Amino acid sequence: MVFEYVFTHSFLQLDDFGNINHGLGISPWPIFIAGTLLGILGLYHIFAYAVPEYHAIVTPHERSLQYVTASAVSFVIFLFYIGLRITAYPDVPEWWCGAIGIAALFIVPFTANPTQRWVQRSMKGCAVQGSPPSHPEPAEP
Repeated sequence: MVFEYVFTHSFLQLDDFGNINHGLGISPWPIFIAGTLLGILGLYHIFAYAVPEYHAIVTPHERSLQYVTASAVSFVIFLFYIGLRITAYPDVPEWWCGAIGIAALFIVPFTANPTQRWVQRSMKGCAVQGSPPSHPEPAEP
């Protein structure tokens, strides 16, 4: 929501950011840049810490489910919260941010996939130690 709100409302004249900008006599660029940096830090935390921690705890030995998780998180963040919402405001000149969000939908799952070394290091840092789940032996009649 930070991206969508900052990108679509920073430059509007008759909105809360517009009233703040007008009242303080400042340009909308400081709000736009600060909001963008906060959003990028949030995305970094999600993909560098939260998603690998989820992998380590919930799906430690299921590579296919880890790919599904990374793709689902990217889908929700980059398509729903950034891409579609921003491109729904054609009057806002920051429509290009929505296009970047849609491009990130396809790029981030490849760069933050569970086979990357940095993701695996982050997973090991918070992993629950134990052996992989074993397959139960069939019961004897």
